[in-house]
Amino acid sequence: MAGHSKWANIKHRKARQDAVKGKAWSKCS
Repeated sequence: MAGHSKWANIKHRKARQDAVKGKAWSKCS
């Protein structure tokens, strides 16, 4: 899987940003 670490980084960053919003992820999860 190429760019796995890159994806993980983006996911982590996005998760953190979404966590700040705490709405999209809460509903999606």
